[in-house]
Amino acid sequence: MKVSAIRFYLLSLALADLLLLLTIPVTVYRYYWQYYPWLLSNPVCKLYFMIRQIYCAATSWTIIAFTAERYIAICHPMWSITSLRQSRMVYLLAAIWVLSVISAVPFAIVYGQSAACILDYSATSQDKAVFYSTVCEMSEQEPFIIYKTMVQLRSILCFFVPLTVIIIFHLLIFRHLSVNSRQREEMGLTYPWRGQYSNSFTTSGNLPGTERKALQLMGE
Repeated sequence: MKVSAIRFYLLSLALADLLLLLTIPVTVYRYYWQYYPWLLSNPVCKLYFMIRQIYCAATSWTIIAFTAERYIAICHPMWSITSLRQSRMVYLLAAIWVLSVISAVPFAIVYGQSAACILDYSATSQDKAVFYSTVCEMSEQEPFIIYKTMVQLRSILCFFVPLTVIIIFHLLIFRHLSVNSRQREEMGLTYPWRGQYSNSFTTSGNLPGTERKALQLMGE
C-alpha cells in the first residue's frame, strides 16, 4: 500500500503536538505547584523552553510546506509529478525539524535555573519577608540582547511569515480554481447539477493525467 504524502505532514504535526504534551507536567509544576525553589535541575529548565520553541517552529514551518505542496499540486500539476515525491518530502520535513532544533538553541542560552530574590508577603516578620531561592526563568543579564533578538525572530519566522505565505498560497489557489472553472464552463466541459447530471470529468473519472497523478501523490 502506497503511503500518501499528506501522512508525512500529519506525522510531523503529530510529533510536534506530542512534544508540547510532554511539557505540560513541567508547566503545571512550574506555575501551579512549586515555582520556587526550582528542584528539577538546570538541564530540565533549559530543555523545557527548547521543546516549546521546537514545537512552535516545527508546526509553523510544516504547515507552510504542506500549503506549498497543495499549491503546487493544484496550480502546477505537471511540476508536481516530479516535485511531490515521498523521498523529497522526507528530506524537507527532516530539514524543518533540524532547523527547528537549531532555532531552539538560543532558548537554552537565555533560560535556565537562576538565583532569585523572593519577596514573601505572607511573612510574619521583616527578617523572613525577603529570601533567596532558585527559579526557572530567563537568566540573561541586561540589556537582554539575545532575548530581544530571539523574540523578534520568533515572531517574524514563526508567525508573520507563515501567516503571510499561507494567505498568499490560498489566494493563488482560489484564483487558479476560479479561472479554471470559468475556462471549463466556456469550453462546455461542465454541466449544471440536475440530479442525473454531474461534471463530465467526475462521472467518467477522466481527469487529466497530470492532475490525477498530483492528487494521488497528495492523498486524494
